[in-house]
Amino acid sequence: MIIVHQPVASLPMYDWPEISHDYDALWAALSSYLCDHGIAAPDHLSRSSTDGNFWLHPNLLVGQTCGFPLWSRLRGQVSVLGTPHYAVEGCSGFGYSSAVLARADTQWTDLSQFRKVLIAVNEVGSLSGHLAMRAVLGGLPKGYLKITGVQRSGAHKRSMQMVADGMADLCAIDAVCWQMAQDFLPHTAKKLKVVGWSPQMPGLPWITAQRSEKELQTLRLTLKSFFSESTYKSVYKVLKISGFSETTVDDYSTVGALADGESHPLFAPLLC
Repeated sequence: MIIVHQPVASLPMYDWPEISHDYDALWAALSSYLCDHGIAAPDHLSRSSTDGNFWLHPNLLVGQTCGFPLWSRLRGQVSVLGTPHYAVEGCSGFGYSSAVLARADTQWTDLSQFRKVLIAVNEVGSLSGHLAMRAVLGGLPKGYLKITGVQRSGAHKRSMQMVADGMADLCAIDAVCWQMAQDFLPHTAKKLKVVGWSPQMPGLPWITAQRSEKELQTLRLTLKSFFSESTYKSVYKVLKISGFSETTVDDYSTVGALADGESHPLFAPLLC
């Protein structure tokens, strides 16, 4: 049995208001499943904190973070449980890519046709919005594309809206958020189109507070079992989740290699 005093759980990365009820349904099923397997779990997801400090909550049972902060600042302070798979374009296994988006009415259909661009970036610590864009730009011939400016949006939703409204020319949005925009923000999505994709990167991991190896293995196996049972597919399928891989922090070393420019050329300097 895993005993956590007043355990908390939060899955904030894709928990948009438009589908928060679906995440509540997912957690209700998963919480019950965890408890049935001897793991004390909270009844409800916590939405009390929107900043990264929640990732370091000492009673965190299940949380979700981004691959870049996991590798750059959470490594050694949290434990990785695994990574969901998503059944959307741009995802494969527990990996995903970011779609580079431009306005739908622009004459250009491919990133190679652009020459001067204003870029919207959600935040400097984002793998999907910032590091992915640097990787995409780094793959172009040097001096090929001129960056006329960078606007920091604070969120993928806002980046997409800025491009749709003509306040920026390009943004990088992870494949899951791009699909969510098409499903739940059709007015914005219809004003956008994909002009490129980033290299494949490991997806957004589920994490827990630091635990013994025995506790970690119990949690990992229980989560994997939950996502493999057909009984619960109707609960998580609506969120485009199609599976779950046991992963560790070592699976995110590729993020470090990307950030260091070892695995792919990066546009320099930082965009924001």
